[in-house]
Amino acid sequence: NPDSINGIDLAIYFERQYPECEVILISGHAGTMDLHRRARRSGHQFTLLQKPVPPEKMLEVVEKKLEQLGVPAEQLRRTG
Repeated sequence: NPDSINGIDLAIYFERQYPECEVILISGHAGTMDLHRRARRSGHQFTLLQKPVPPEKMLEVVEKKLEQLGVPAEQLRRTG
């Protein structure tokens, strides 16, 4: 049932099933921030961005996550 799970619950599921995966959520719902805070207090470490997310911000967050995973910055940038 699609109504039985929210984005935070789905992120927690993915975090548990695929611990090597970095989860980035994007939400426009005000209540999501409260759910995210509770999840963080329980030890979950995924990123939550509030809509609207400018493309530059999304790229910045993804680049930071990849760097944390050890991907060299020069591999992140496209060349002409």
